[in-house]
Amino acid sequence: MNGLDMDEYLAKGQETDLRTAWGVGPETVILGTASAIRPRKTLEDFIHLVRRLRDSGQNVLGVIAGGGRFADPDYYAKLQLLIQELHLGTECRMIGNLDPITPFMKAIDIFVSTSKWETFGMSVCEAMVCGKPAVAYDAGSLVEVIPDSWCVVPYGDLDGMTERTTKLVSDPAFRTELGNRAERFVREHFDAPVLAARQQAIYEEILNRPLKPTANAGLPPV
Repeated sequence: MNGLDMDEYLAKGQETDLRTAWGVGPETVILGTASAIRPRKTLEDFIHLVRRLRDSGQNVLGVIAGGGRFADPDYYAKLQLLIQELHLGTECRMIGNLDPITPFMKAIDIFVSTSKWETFGMSVCEAMVCGKPAVAYDAGSLVEVIPDSWCVVPYGDLDGMTERTTKLVSDPAFRTELGNRAERFVREHFDAPVLAARQQAIYEEILNRPLKPTANAGLPPV
């Protein structure tokens, strides 16, 4: 899929209110991440981040979405054990695979990516179009997907990620500002219909004629 059809995505699961289902009020800031549960996602850093923030007095809840056939069973068990060892209880939850993911992205306040590498970062785009700021390690394409370089720290720099996230948690106005900026950026650069129109314009320039809709996949005959 070349980009994300933003409006179609946002229309999914509108009736679902996960914050209410989770028993979370507006005073709690939810950190969320959604990914395959595999070692390259470095989700242990997400769990440690939640522990650090709570130790500093921040009222946060961490939620990890992902599971099913996208999960490494041994790694999943390792993460669950880490949550217990850090005494996070219900303050950091693994909720399994969600489809659609839209209600999750609408429920969280900050998206966190601790991935070691990403070819694109679709989940980051899914969060940003919901108006959520994203904080991430500089994994592959994410330095291009996230509009504010301030939100990206070197891979493994948990101190830097903690500093950035603490600022976003403690400053709601700043969080809203970055979230709004993220939404505008992803709509301008990664909305599938916009990308399709740009691609069509390139083809039309090469062919020196307009393209007409066709029932066949691929380019119409020259």
